[in-house]
Parts: sequence; structure tokens; C-alpha cells
Amino acid sequence: MIHLFNRHLRVSKLAVCKQHHTSTENISTLWKRNRLKEATGSVQEENQPGISMDYSAYASLLQECVKSKALAEGKSVHCIMIKTGFRPDVYLQAKLVIMYAKCETMMDACKVFDNMPMQNAVSWNAMISGYAQKGILEEARRCFDKMPQQNIVSWNTMITIYARNGQLEEARQLFDEMPERDVISWNAMIAGYAQNEQAQEVLKLFSQMQSWGINPNPHTITGVLSACAIIKALDQGKQIHAYIIKKQFECSMFVGSALVNIYAKCGIVEDLDKVFDLVQERNMASCNAAISGYANYGRIEYARRLFDRMTERNVVTWTAMLAGYIQNGRMADASKFFHAMREHNVVSWTAMIAGYVQEGFGKEAMELFSQMQSAGINPNESTLSSVISACADMALLEQGMQVHVYIIKMGFEHDAFVRSALVDMYVKCVSIDNANCSFVKMSEQDVVSANVMITAYALCGRIYDAERLFDKMSEPDVVSWNAMIAAYCQNGRLEDAYLLFMKMPAPGVVSWTTMIMGYAQNGKMDDAYQLFGKMPERDVVAWTAMISGYVHNWKIEDARQLFDKMPERNVISWNVMIAGYAQHGMTEEARRLFDNIPDRNVASWSAMTSGYVQNGYGEEALKLYSLMQQRGMKPSLSIFTNVISACAQLAAMQQGKQIHVDVIKFGLDSDIIAANSLITMYAKCGSLTSGCHIFEEMPEHDAISWNAMISGYALHGFGKEAMQLFEQMQQAVVIPDQITFVTVLSACSHAGLINEGWHYFNLMIQEYCIIPRADHYACMVDLLGRAGFLDEAKEFINHMPIEPDAVVWGALLGACRIQGDVELGKHVAEQLVLFEPQNAATYVTLSNIYGRAGRWDDVAKVRIMMKEKGIEKAPGCSWIEVKNRVHAFLVGDNTPIER
Repeated sequence: MIHLFNRHLRVSKLAVCKQHHTSTENISTLWKRNRLKEATGSVQEENQPGISMDYSAYASLLQECVKSKALAEGKSVHCIMIKTGFRPDVYLQAKLVIMYAKCETMMDACKVFDNMPMQNAVSWNAMISGYAQKGILEEARRCFDKMPQQNIVSWNTMITIYARNGQLEEARQLFDEMPERDVISWNAMIAGYAQNEQAQEVLKLFSQMQSWGINPNPHTITGVLSACAIIKALDQGKQIHAYIIKKQFECSMFVGSALVNIYAKCGIVEDLDKVFDLVQERNMASCNAAISGYANYGRIEYARRLFDRMTERNVVTWTAMLAGYIQNGRMADASKFFHAMREHNVVSWTAMIAGYVQEGFGKEAMELFSQMQSAGINPNESTLSSVISACADMALLEQGMQVHVYIIKMGFEHDAFVRSALVDMYVKCVSIDNANCSFVKMSEQDVVSANVMITAYALCGRIYDAERLFDKMSEPDVVSWNAMIAAYCQNGRLEDAYLLFMKMPAPGVVSWTTMIMGYAQNGKMDDAYQLFGKMPERDVVAWTAMISGYVHNWKIEDARQLFDKMPERNVISWNVMIAGYAQHGMTEEARRLFDNIPDRNVASWSAMTSGYVQNGYGEEALKLYSLMQQRGMKPSLSIFTNVISACAQLAAMQQGKQIHVDVIKFGLDSDIIAANSLITMYAKCGSLTSGCHIFEEMPEHDAISWNAMISGYALHGFGKEAMQLFEQMQQAVVIPDQITFVTVLSACSHAGLINEGWHYFNLMIQEYCIIPRADHYACMVDLLGRAGFLDEAKEFINHMPIEPDAVVWGALLGACRIQGDVELGKHVAEQLVLFEPQNAATYVTLSNIYGRAGRWDDVAKVRIMMKEKGIEKAPGCSWIEVKNRVHAFLVGDNTPIER
């Protein structure tokens, strides 16, 4: 009987256990199918009276809550425990603490933790991790310190927390105090150093780890390889690669990705090919690293093929490919790729904006920043630094100030990089007070920003502010010394510059060159040459600085002698000499040098085309431009402005139109400098309508734009329209400059508007505080003379505060010719001969005056005088365009001249 009862009892217990096992499996299945109500219902059924149930169902549910961070569901399970009177043991209570901590509700975690009759290490560690997850490191440390007995997991948890939050000193202190360490301890410390880019500490720790006999695992190797990649320690990376092969770690996905990363950043492309091919299990991280690597090596097409083959991509993948296009200067491809991206994050937006800024497309960078804001993406420090740099490059002070307000609103004002960019922007926009304000507010005034401010103070003549800032610097670097030396030189204080130079701890070639350039800028070429002779070592930059100094001081022969003595030359040296010869009107010598340059760059072509245009050889400039196109060279903005000016000189509108097409083709039509040149060209070629169209299409106008249009109207005899445009310029709050008033006064002169001319002349002086130059006075003399007021014009010259030059006397002589005043014309011609004794135009104009008065004997005397002095009148020359070629004809010659 007893035997039968015991057997029945065993069968009943077995049935209950089986029932419990089946229920637990059922609950887990329901949970995984997101059927929580049914799962909790199953738990309630399991807790019916008379059935004694274990906690496996609760443990299963809580574990799933921890994995999914499902706070609401976790609380439901906890409530069922309380309602049913279930008393969890220490293990389940720890599970509850872990669940609440993972879901970042530390108040609930604390309640459960504080009510635990016995707090085990698991619950303590859960509390530490929970506080760390919430960013409350002090509470995490307090829990760690209060633990009755800290185990190795506790130490590792605390070290990892400190390392991930960048508190490496605290992490290392705990690491050094550990009673025992395992591989996880070493990995936590190595990962912390690697994440904070302290690569040397990683390598030291790895060496120490090996000496202690701790075997690294794949996680260790991943951290060490990351460190090698940061400092580009390829040799050490290769040694670790050999260790990986020895230990057969190459099968690890993480190790494979780290290997690809190091060879992508600091190896050669062949190594990257081999490693990437050997990676057995490629993940997105390894593919992303390979894409970046191939882009770094310039193999952008290979990177794109790899990108296209990837079956799965994330935003990092897309951003890596985008960065590749930008690194290789392919902004058009980058733009297309960016707009094709399904998802953008702040990194991709920032990369694109920074790319535009680096390539000089500031306008596009600003437009993209506006789109980023519209898309609801908040910029980071790097984004804002790039946007500020765009404003700086385009000298957009108003927009820069608006971005500054936005920076303050977003809370980035005290970021070192942003603050440095703001200082640079205000300096480039010549807003020194704002630059100074931004600099003063920097929490840590870095040496780079201080150097920028020294340079800015010098440019504005605030040399005492520059001195004060330099003296305050605790550790000025070599750039600081050079900036201060240059500041003294720019403000004419050469003795102070030399004294500071002599105080430098160890002046290098750059410092010597800075002092030499200072002497050259102030016309002290003998002192510059003496210092050059004392240099302990000279590089090509120092030689070029001396040559440039001679060119700047109109000593082209000395420049050439030094150029011929150079032990080695670079393209800059050649370009300086070409520009020097061109400035001296020696275009043949400039062209000979140009033809002999071993390796020309775009600046060489620009210097030569500019030389031709400056000296009136527009045809040669256009021929050179044609040759440049044949050679496949991409023209720069300066070359376009040169050849457009050549077309204006020659009135070659058809060629000007073709160059206009090239400007559009190379994406420079929106550039304000190119647009201004085109306006001038079309106006001088007789197509004022085309110039007006360009002006109206321009998104913004500077003073040069307005000057070009006003000059165009004046040239075509539309004096009133020119004045109306000037009024519009004032309404647009564009400050007129000296050239503006020359064009306005010229327009008044050609239109005979005397009262208006006097009005603008006085406006220039009284309202805009512009001191009249000789060309302004010449315009007024021309205005009065053309209107027949020759006596007033002569009286005006006599009361000029400056000595009248040839331009002023020439204007009066022209007026004498128009009005037929022989005696005054003779007097004026005598004055002109004193200035320009060999200028044939003076003698020809005087001869014409005598001729109109019928004084043929005097005409003959003038011609005899010209013959005796060897002065010949330059023959008249005309140009015509035939099939896009410019042909020149001299008076009396029917043969086209190929110049």
C-alpha cells in the first residue's frame, strides 16, 4: 500500500514537472512571437492554487525583457509576481535589477536592490552598469566602492565605464590597483586607449600584457591593430599580422576588419588587395574600410565596384564612398552620389559641405547647409567649422555673423575648433573687433588662433595689440615667432623685426626667409641680400623669396642673375621670373622662359597670358589660350579673366562669346570675378545688352560689378543711365570706391553734365571721404574743357592739392583741341613734354590744333621737332575677326599682320 502511494506520488510529481517544462517553453514561444498577454496569462495560470511552480517562466520572461529593453513588459512581469505573492529568490531579484538598469529606470532598480535580503555581485554589477549607462559615473563609482567584495567582473566593468567615457586616468588607476587581471581587463584598457587615439599607450600595454604571460584574444588584436592604424605604424602592424596567422585569428570577422583597416590607412594598395582577398568572412566594417582605403590610394573606380557588389550597406558605407569621391576632388560625382543616398546622417552632410569648401565652392557649401537644416539634421562642430570657413573664403561677413548666432543657439560657441574658425572668418572679413571678441571668449586660447590674431592685428596696423598678444603667449611656436617678425616688417619696424629674429631659439629656413621678405617688402634689398648670404642653409623657397624681392623692387637684372645661380628651381621660381619680365614689359624674355619651363602648371600659363594682356598683346594671349586647350590643361579663373580682358582689348566679341561658353562649361559662370570680366568685355565689344543680361542674372554684385556696368553705360554715351545705376548702387548699400567715381565722372564728361559732375565730385570727398587721385582731377578737367570752360579748367588745375601729372595735362590738351584754343594748347603741350618727352601723342595733338587753326608753319615745326627727337607716330591699327581668328591691319598696308 505504501509502495503504491509512493509510486503514485512520484508519477504525480513527474507530471507536474513535465507540465512546468511544457509551460515554460510555451511562454518563451509566445514571448518571441510578441504575444505578451498570452505569455503573462500563461504565468497566471501556472500560479493557480494547489500548484507549486518554480521561477523558470519568470526568468525566461525577464531575460527576454533585458535583451529587448522592454520596460513596460518587464514591469508587467514584476506586477504579476507581486499580485500572486510569488517570492523571487536572489537570482530573480538580480534579474529584476538588471532589467530595470538596462532600461535606464534606476529608481526602480534601486528599490528592488535595496529590498534584496542579500545583494550578490551580479546585482551590484548591474547597478554599476545602470548608472554608467545613464552617465552618472559618480554613483557608479560609489556603488563599486561600497561593494562588500569586488570580483574581477566588477573591476572590469568599472574600468570599461571609465575608458568609454574618456576618463583614462581613472581607468588606469583602477587597472593598476586590481588584485588580479584576466584578458578582459587588458582588453578593456587597450580598447579605451584605442578609442581615445592614444596609440602609443596601447602598444606599451600590449607589450606588457605579453610579458605577463597573458595570451591575447581576437578582441585584443583588434584594439592593437586600430592603434597601429592611428599612428600609421605599418611595421608593427605587419608583426601583429604574423602573430594573427600564427594563432589562426584571421578567421575572426573583427580581426579581418581591423587588418583591412590598417592596410587601407597606411599600407600600399597591393597589400590591401591581398589582405582583403584573404578575409574569409567579410562584414560591412571590412568592406567599408576597404572602400576608404581604395579611395585613399586614388582607386576610386575600384572602390565603387566594391560598393556596388555589396549586398548590404549602411549609412557608413555610403559615407565612405562619398568621402572617397571628395578626397579625389570629384565633386560632381560626389554631388550625384550624395543626392542618390537613401539616408543621410550628420557625417555625410558634413563631408559634402567640407568637400565643397576645400574645393572652393563656398556658395554650394552654404546652400547645402541650408538644405541640411531644412531636413531637420542638427550640425556638429565640424559642420559649423566648415560653414564658417565658407563664409571666410567668400568674405561674407553678414552671413558669417548669422551663423555665429546659430552657433550660440546650438551651444557650440565654446568648442575650440568652432571658435578658431570664427576668429579666422572675422579676420578674413576684416572685422578685427569681432575676431578679437571671439578670441577673448575662447576657454583655451590655442596657439593657432593666437597666430591668426597676430597676423590680423598686423594687417590692420594694430602692431601694439600684436606685441601684447605675442608677449602673453606662454609657449609661442615657430609660426608665432614668424608671424610677429612679419608683423613688424609689414608695419615698417625692421629693427624690431631683426631683434626678435635674433632672439629666436633656433630660427629655421622659414624664419630666415620671413626676415628676408620683410627687408624686400620695405625696399631694403641690400640688407636682404646680406642676410641671404648669412643663411646656414638655403632652400628653393629662400632663393625664390630673394628673386621675388628683386622683381618687386624693379631690379629685374639682379633677379635674373640670382635665378641663373639657383642650384635647383621649382615651378614657382620660373613663374616669378616670367611675371617679373612681363611687369617690365619684356614679354619676349618672359615667353622664352615660359617655353623652357620643364614642368608648367596652371599658374605659369596664367602669368604668361596676364603678361601679354598687360602689355597690349591680346592676340598673343588668345593664341596661348588656344595652345593651352590643345595641351589639355584646365584653365583657372585667373586665366579666364586674362583672356576675357584680351577679347575686350581687341573688341573680339566672337572669341569672347566662345570663352564665355568655356566659363560655363567649367562651372565658373556663377563666380563674381568671371561675371565682372564678362560684363566689361561685352560692353567694350559693343554689346551692352549682353553685359546687362549677365549683370541682372548675377545673384550678388560687388563694387566691381557696378563699376563695370556704369563704365559700360558711360562708354556708350548713356550718361544719365550711368548715373541712375550709380543711385541704384547706393540703394543696394554697396560702397562706391575710387574707380566708381572715375566711371561716374567720365559719364558726366561724355554727356556734358557739368552740374552733376560737380555734385558727384563733392559727394566723393564729403560723404565717402575718398581723397581724389589724379584720374579724378583729369575727369573734372575733361568735363570742364569739353563744355568749353577752358579757363575754369586751367584754374581748377592751378588749385589742385596735388601736382598735376601727364593724365591731367593730357585731358586739358584734348579739350584745347576740341575748342581750338591754340595758345593754351601750346602751353599745355610744353607742360606735357616735361612729363613724357617721347610720347608722340602730345606732338600729334598739338600739330592737329595748329592744323585746325591754319597755322601750317607751326605744324611743320612740330613735325621737324619729332624727327629731330626720333619720335615716330605709331601707325593706326585695326582688328577684325574672321573665322574666330583676330587679324590686325596697319594704316596703308593691305596685308594682315600675324602678331
